[in-house]
Amino acid sequence: MRVITRCVIAAATAASALAVATAPAGAATGQLVLRGSGHTTVIVDPKAGCLSSGVGFSQVTNDTDVYVTVHTGLRCDGSGLVVSPGSTVSVGSRHSVRVPS
Repeated sequence: MRVITRCVIAAATAASALAVATAPAGAATGQLVLRGSGHTTVIVDPKAGCLSSGVGFSQVTNDTDVYVTVHTGLRCDGSGLVVSPGSTVSVGSRHSVRVPS
């Protein structure tokens, strides 16, 4: 019985290590939905860094596992506003999103 229990524990440990190893480095898990006047942009598993939206957006749904910061400028400059995971927020006129590493 002890041998079987040890095998099950070892298999479970190996499976969880594999799941961690295959997670993308420097990326959020989930999706960001950016809505603007007449358009919607969905970014799945956004990579860390600055994501620029040339058309702009005024509402963010953050269905990722990290806090993101939306900015008025195109290069994550200008006024910033933090959007928490699991929330939908009206953000005014914004043009870029910073995803943390």
